[in-house]
Amino acid sequence: DELGDLNHSINVMGSHLKNRIDLITAKRDQIQAIVSRMINPVVLVDDHLNVLEINPAAANLTDNSQYVGKNISDVILNEDINHIIRITLEKKQDQESAVCFDPVKGIYYFVHTTYIEGISTLSGTGTILVVMNDISGMKRLDDMRREFSANASHELKTPVTSIMGYVDTLIETYREHPENIGRFLGIIKKQSDRLARIIEDLLILSRTDSTYIRLEKEHMMADELIAVSVSNVSEMAAEKNITIECGD
Repeated sequence: DELGDLNHSINVMGSHLKNRIDLITAKRDQIQAIVSRMINPVVLVDDHLNVLEINPAAANLTDNSQYVGKNISDVILNEDINHIIRITLEKKQDQESAVCFDPVKGIYYFVHTTYIEGISTLSGTGTILVVMNDISGMKRLDDMRREFSANASHELKTPVTSIMGYVDTLIETYREHPENIGRFLGIIKKQSDRLARIIEDLLILSRTDSTYIRLEKEHMMADELIAVSVSNVSEMAAEKNITIECGD
């Protein structure tokens, strides 16, 4: 009877243990399935910086075929990322930074690392979780916005400078050379219209973020555009003894 009771207790304990193992295995499989399908590179390393787990997105960042058990510096060949991981291990604190992964292709990642205590490994009880977000598109957009701001500032400065220059000239010479008043006012009007068109273009571009804008295409003769540009700067060029010629 005592052996029977012991056998029954062992069977019950084994059943509970099997259920617990099955539950843990199912949760592990769920987590691995989620991580493996993430588009963000994810790497888990131990306190000796050896790779414990790596998802396919992170595996695509290296040419090595074997990842688990190798040092992270042999898997992720980027010194900035490896430096962040080492700092995380030394300070045992979360770290994050934007990193240029490939300057030729313009690939940038925002790297976030987390030190996790209490997870037992062969080398210790600490692990580092590395998650990388691809911010290449945001970086390109930021560069485009900076370039656009510089170009827009230049485009706005040109007609404003021209208007101010002709207004000053008009004020200084309108008594001695009244015959130039009409021409100067015509140039000021032309530059004012140009300034208004630039501002309207900027307003249209600002609305493209929230609405769909249909762009209207039109043909323009290059010689007409060049002639207008030369006319806009002819007075300033003459003041500096600069001759502008338009070829055929």
